[in-house]
Amino acid sequence: MPTNRRMAALGAAAAIGLTGAALPAAATAVGPQLLYGTGTATDGGSGGAYRYDATLVPDGALVHLGSASLSTGVTKTTLTVHGLLPHRTYGAHLHALACGPEPASSGGHYQQEPGTDPHAANPRNEVWLDVTTDANGTAVTAAENPWTYRAAPGSVVVHADPTSHDHSNPGVAGARVACLTLAAR
Repeated sequence: MPTNRRMAALGAAAAIGLTGAALPAAATAVGPQLLYGTGTATDGGSGGAYRYDATLVPDGALVHLGSASLSTGVTKTTLTVHGLLPHRTYGAHLHALACGPEPASSGGHYQQEPGTDPHAANPRNEVWLDVTTDANGTAVTAAENPWTYRAAPGSVVVHADPTSHDHSNPGVAGARVACLTLAAR
């Protein structure tokens, strides 16, 4: 991807202050205060992010995430993607573990209050970041959760489908198509 496009995608996240470059001075949390990551999705992960589906994640696709747990008791998270398929909705969630060569390497969804009840999968207990891309395959989305991290999520996973809000199957979003491991501070 040309550098100017990559910078434009990162600039969109920077405009709302979640690039991973700096943590707001007043932020405090029990778990990590800041999560961040940027990578180009490639087969094998050599670009900083893993790509599991070349049809849905074209060469050069960029994934960027910034998340801050603030002293106000709120966590703000921003996901920026560029170079995905145009005019398409992808599901995206924070996952418990780091990415790996297999899509399942990242484990299940990060849950602030872990639970096995399917209803624990909801946008207040998890970080849901579905994106709908524009004509260039670019999208920016944000989530705000009413808690600070209890532990560090390991990754953000991009899924093939939008996240289901259906009560019989909440949180399901299809196959894992890309994964970005996150660093925590």
